[in-house]
Amino acid sequence: MILVIFLAVWKVFGADPIKVTIVGDSITCCTPDGDHAYPKLLQSLAGDVYEISSYGVGGTSAMTSDHIDPEWQSYQDTKEYQLALESKW
Repeated sequence: MILVIFLAVWKVFGADPIKVTIVGDSITCCTPDGDHAYPKLLQSLAGDVYEISSYGVGGTSAMTSDHIDPEWQSYQDTKEYQLALESKW
């Protein structure tokens, strides 16, 4: 109940959206049709009180480059990782 009141007050007073950044691999960025990746679903559930930004990259690992097979890419070595850090969300 308190959350509903908070969100209603937030919307009435026209506050900027609460910004949420999501990082990850293919589950975060990719689906065959592009519409069912969970950040898009989360945005539709959250409404306009939240602004969801997705910085997912398919085929990446959460491990650093020195701990994974050379055929894999570390998420930390991607431009999306840098963009997520720069977004300061």
